[in-house]
Amino acid sequence: MKTLMVKAVVTSAVAAILGGVFIGSAQAQDSDKGTLKVEKPIRIKIGGFFPSEGDSDTLFHAGIAYDIAKTKATNPLVYGAFLDYYGKDGNSLFGLGGTIRGYFTPAVAMTRFYGGVGLGAYFADSDGGGNETNFGGKLFAGVELNQGFFGEVDYVYPGTNRAAGIGASVGYRF
Repeated sequence: MKTLMVKAVVTSAVAAILGGVFIGSAQAQDSDKGTLKVEKPIRIKIGGFFPSEGDSDTLFHAGIAYDIAKTKATNPLVYGAFLDYYGKDGNSLFGLGGTIRGYFTPAVAMTRFYGGVGLGAYFADSDGGGNETNFGGKLFAGVELNQGFFGEVDYVYPGTNRAAGIGASVGYRF
């Protein structure tokens, strides 16, 4: 029963984020509505992932994200979608969902600090033949430079403790 309640809460949160993402996308066309189009909306990153339980080996991490819209605020909120991969030796985990990222420094600063949350579906596949799909999420924080480079640290909870962990990555926006 507890598992069903957790999945219902996570599903509702995913629906809320994705709804905000699609509303933000529609509003990006009309800057009078409070949102703007994002410059350099594509974000790619690579790094390592360090599971907190079970397999203690470092996993390879790669991700791509698309920023759909941002608010007009001095410290904007950015709505987007992500696809993440974590894997090693035939074991893989894919995450697909929506994100909201908030900036702690003004958009015009040369170095900007941010934090955010992402919710979505996580698909686990192991070489032993096990496949599993869960709803989960991630919390992340990072720093980005106006040139497009960024560094990010995140905590990922893909719906199961055995695959949860901390990731560190570097990337580029274009």
